[in-house]
Amino acid sequence: MRTALLRQRRPTEALTRLRPIAARHPADVELRLRLAELELCAGELERAVAEAGIAIQLAPGDVRGMSLLLQAQARMDAGAGTADS
Repeated sequence: MRTALLRQRRPTEALTRLRPIAARHPADVELRLRLAELELCAGELERAVAEAGIAIQLAPGDVRGMSLLLQAQARMDAGAGTADS
């Protein structure tokens, strides 16, 4: 899929395209999950947390949102730990 290629090579470009689409379809869980994943790949950790949180609210039984949330939080914690050193 084209999004997978963009995620691997150009996550910022993919985000530029996907954010407006997600804004037009706020209840689309798959879109929110994909956006959270791209935000995570791009290092936009706060946005990744926010998008994963939305996905969790929309589909609480879908573990993908929680997985992305935990990954983003772990990266944030790791970054905070290195900043203190």
